[in-house]
Amino acid sequence: MVRAVLRNGVFVPLDPIPAEWTEGAPLQVERSSDGNLDGDAWLEEMNRLCADSTPEADAAVQQVLNEQRELGKQIMRRPMGLDP
Repeated sequence: MVRAVLRNGVFVPLDPIPAEWTEGAPLQVERSSDGNLDGDAWLEEMNRLCADSTPEADAAVQQVLNEQRELGKQIMRRPMGLDP
C-alpha cells in the first residue's frame, strides 16, 4: 500500500511508487482513518531514523536512487523512440 496526502487537489505520495506501476495505471484511492499520514511528521521520523547514517551508507543510497532514475528515463524514452 502506498500512502499519500491530498495537497492542492493533487495526491502526493509519502511512500515510493512500486516499479510495476506504470504511467496511467488505474488506482483505487480510499480515505484513511489513520491520522499518521502527516507528511511533516513522516519526514521528522525519517530524519530521526537516519540521523546516525554514515557517509558510505548515504552514498550507497544515492547511487541506487541515481540508477533507478536512469532506468526510469530509459523506460520512458523507448516508447518515444529516443533510446534504442
